[in-house]
Amino acid sequence: MVQPGINSIKDLKGKKIAVTLNSGAEITLYYLLKDAGLALGDVRVVPMAANEMVAAFANKNIDAYCVWEPAFSDGQKAVAGSKVLATDKDTPIYRKFKTASAPDVVVIRKDLVDKHPETAKKLIAAYFKGVKLTKENPGRPRSRPTSGSSAVWTGPRRVSGSSRTSTPVSSGSTSTNCSGTSRW
Repeated sequence: MVQPGINSIKDLKGKKIAVTLNSGAEITLYYLLKDAGLALGDVRVVPMAANEMVAAFANKNIDAYCVWEPAFSDGQKAVAGSKVLATDKDTPIYRKFKTASAPDVVVIRKDLVDKHPETAKKLIAAYFKGVKLTKENPGRPRSRPTSGSSAVWTGPRRVSGSSRTSTPVSSGSTSTNCSGTSRW
């Protein structure tokens, strides 16, 4: 999302761009800038939580922001003449692999998995049922999902070189990309 008068990614050189650090939106921003011949150093990155971006954008404290819904749409409503320059579908990663630059990741604490494995399984199953319903019904109002899912929890595993644990899951498809689209 950009302020009126900014018409291309190259126009962002020297501008203040808000992004939540260590997020998929930051990766999207990096790739979109790189694809336009710019680096992060060519813009003024403003670290910001997604829920703070709309106010900063409306008050003209930032020139642009890269974020997910609902902050994305809220900003467009708040500033007349603002526009979308690109989405994560415009990144080289998406063009090559047809997936978001940084798909969402579900993390469950190991102690929860160890103490309540059935709860962890139900959580993952519900998550992927929600993903499936969202993909099958884009733009439709969301409601509470019903029971039953084809997602399979495969147990925790140690992340290489870390004391952290990740939980691989399979939804019966080759892609578990369920991210909201990052846009700006």
